[in-house]
Amino acid sequence: MRVHILLASLSLALLSACGGGHSSNIAAHVQPAPTGPISTAQLAQIDTYVQAQMASQHIPGLTLVVNMNGQPALEKSYGVANIAASTPATPATVFRIGSITKQFTATAIMLLVQDGRIGLDDKVSRYLPTAPASWNAITIRHLLQHTSGLQRDLPAAPLAQVNPNALPPIDDLVAMAGQIPLENQTGAVQSYSNAGYHLLGFVIEKVSGQYFADFLRQRVFAPLAMTSADVIRTKKTGFAMATGYLWDGSGHSAASGYFLTPGLIEAEGNLQMNALDLAKWDASLLTERILTKASLAQMWTPARLNDGTTAPYGFGWVLDAINQRPYTWHDGAVEGFSSSIARHTGEGVSVIVLDNLNRAAPTRIGAGVAAIVKPELSWIGAADPKPATGELLRSLIDEVKRGGLAVDDRFAPELKAILVPEAVAGFVEFFKPWGSIDEVAYVDQGSVAGVVMARYIVRGKNEQLLIGIALDTGGKVTALVPITE
Repeated sequence: MRVHILLASLSLALLSACGGGHSSNIAAHVQPAPTGPISTAQLAQIDTYVQAQMASQHIPGLTLVVNMNGQPALEKSYGVANIAASTPATPATVFRIGSITKQFTATAIMLLVQDGRIGLDDKVSRYLPTAPASWNAITIRHLLQHTSGLQRDLPAAPLAQVNPNALPPIDDLVAMAGQIPLENQTGAVQSYSNAGYHLLGFVIEKVSGQYFADFLRQRVFAPLAMTSADVIRTKKTGFAMATGYLWDGSGHSAASGYFLTPGLIEAEGNLQMNALDLAKWDASLLTERILTKASLAQMWTPARLNDGTTAPYGFGWVLDAINQRPYTWHDGAVEGFSSSIARHTGEGVSVIVLDNLNRAAPTRIGAGVAAIVKPELSWIGAADPKPATGELLRSLIDEVKRGGLAVDDRFAPELKAILVPEAVAGFVEFFKPWGSIDEVAYVDQGSVAGVVMARYIVRGKNEQLLIGIALDTGGKVTALVPITE
């Protein structure tokens, strides 16, 4: 079991808060740095690194694309798209991209904004009239930036009764969604919400009069010749689809397919495509082929909260920084598949990783590849303002490597509740292939909604991990979250 599903006690906003805190305004168009081709030595290093990561993570198949200034510099696949058939993965192999879908949903909204049909600060109830009164303060911008106060997901019980092949009208679906109370005051905190992106999909369909997928095909996929891109219910002719897999610690099993109700999650995480098409999308963001510079600037502007502070999430993009170098990224996880896209615009490098394993760590693989291509993108440690925190983290990791973890008063009650034996076993399994821990170095820290998290880079001989640790005022650990795990 992957560590990040065991200890994901904070939202995606908090996971990225520390890096995003370096830059309150990420420019939409940073002038890319001149960059040459990837050298033969770098290519060999990338192959060795990726193959080692796939073996360590038990990933069956993977496609990697590196764009330099919008042009493909590396397009390569490893392993198999289907284990039983021994079908090799190729750059044309189609994978499900999970929550990377959100940036396409956000783009659809921005296209309607450009058309003059939606205002970012319009109330969502203007477009979804059956929304409950508790949603009256929620705007389109709130949904895009996960600041609506909605819970993470739509209510499971009523939606389980919905036939995905005969969906009720959108207004009825919204009324169902309205049964769940707000988790936070609208605009008060940034808390990741798939439910908000479900609602954005409904808004797109209401305003455009088109099915969500049809709108994207017409306005994004066709103009960019993204011929493999579609929702996962569509079987694309001429493209081989990877089989998704689960790993249980001893072997692989094929994933069952859909998660939740497929007709309801189109806008939240239901797209599929190959890495070549995702690279076309990346390249388009250096131009105005789809969105104007003004729209892109909005996409990469941090969320502003009610108290005037900001959170490092734009519209479908996490706003982060490595060694004070701004970059944008997002990952995705859908049953049997994991994905990552990271855009280091200032360095002219984008890295895309698609794989067919549930809960793999493509962000870590992408970060490693970026550091090979551009060494300045390798994490650099800094002076630790609170050395005791780093020492505590190191002691926890050392304890795990010895085969366990005492769930004691070092942890706050909310984290102790998560640290069940299965979770501890997951940590032990995760660090088993590491060998010695060579370094635990402070990187940076940031705050969201009053919660401070420090980030540390943990390095072994062949592995590295960016991990966040948060302490309460009494010094107890409230969160321990792998970030580029």
